[in-house]
Amino acid sequence: MDHVSDKLTLVNRKIRSLDASVPHERTIKVFGIPEAVNETDTILEENFRNLSSSLLKIELGPKDVEAVDRVGGFQKAYPRATIVYLGDNDVKRRLIHASAEKDAGMKVIDNRPYGTTMDPDRPEDCNLGIAKFEQPVFVANFSLVPEGAWLTDSASNGSEIYVFQQQGKSKSVLKFNSTEDLIADKIAETFNLPHPWYGTGHVVYNGVLYYVREKPLGIIRYEFAARRMRKQKELDHATIEECTYEDSELGGVELAVDETGLWVTYCNTESHGNIVLTRLDLFSLENRRTYHSTLHRNWLMQSFIACGVYYGFRSFARDNSVVVKYAFNSHTFKVDQVSEIFGNFSISQAYFDTRTKRIYFWTTEGRLGYSQLNYKIAQLGNES
Repeated sequence: MDHVSDKLTLVNRKIRSLDASVPHERTIKVFGIPEAVNETDTILEENFRNLSSSLLKIELGPKDVEAVDRVGGFQKAYPRATIVYLGDNDVKRRLIHASAEKDAGMKVIDNRPYGTTMDPDRPEDCNLGIAKFEQPVFVANFSLVPEGAWLTDSASNGSEIYVFQQQGKSKSVLKFNSTEDLIADKIAETFNLPHPWYGTGHVVYNGVLYYVREKPLGIIRYEFAARRMRKQKELDHATIEECTYEDSELGGVELAVDETGLWVTYCNTESHGNIVLTRLDLFSLENRRTYHSTLHRNWLMQSFIACGVYYGFRSFARDNSVVVKYAFNSHTFKVDQVSEIFGNFSISQAYFDTRTKRIYFWTTEGRLGYSQLNYKIAQLGNES
């Protein structure tokens, strides 16, 4: 009996140690993983990965799982619950959602100690601000296409790239398997969308394309694997007038994905040109929360969202520089002070990848590139 008690004490101590080192935003509790008498952590992790793939249809990458642990003492009658420490909170959201949609024999729920509270719109590992941008890296050239978008999938461990040529009136999306294939113009697949897109503010996440449709103005959720539209949402009160970027027809409605989820930014008939930000459910496209900023899109050249902060690029003719000059913080409902040089070229697209922390951009000269975003730690509630 003492041996069992000592073993439980060691297990609980190990769990508390891991709890202290891994934010609870990245932990889950899993029920239904079969258990053997001589089970090791390696076997447990392998079983969890296999069940995630076979039952929930989610393939986990090498870095997606940091540690696994059973809860309590061994029971012959039924397997114990398992605490899984994940490398990314995006993986957590996908696993919990897949478990909720399927009655698959393995249940995944949030793992949060009783009494723990947090801002549901802000991951615990997201108290960050911009430190600087690295020198841009240019990888391809579409010289005859001044407006376009190239997208990565931040929820994927692959290297696929999706390209939108032009800023609208087209239904075709090109897929390249890697940057090297993009440079060599080696197209892997072409997708024909159900409706033409508008603008360059589209996103790819977890094998799904979210894009803006112009007529009627709305958002479409398109699944690449099935080659079909899964959901659409009309933006009844959104308006393109007074909401385009400076000296551009782009920007009336744009989508973005960051560490906190899927966003749509727009102006509506009552915002008087101020940008409205709404966070959407990734699957239903229903509104989760809306924020009203005091920023005007026509002040900006382009924009992106990272860690729940909307950043705007501003162009300065005196030295041909492009600077991140404006930032609306959805956590504090205030405009943050920021001034970070991005480059000396005009851009028609900016796309933030949450996995690599890169800003992908398309210049008005048709050059495709990216810049690494370096973070600094910011004080909670004071991201200046």
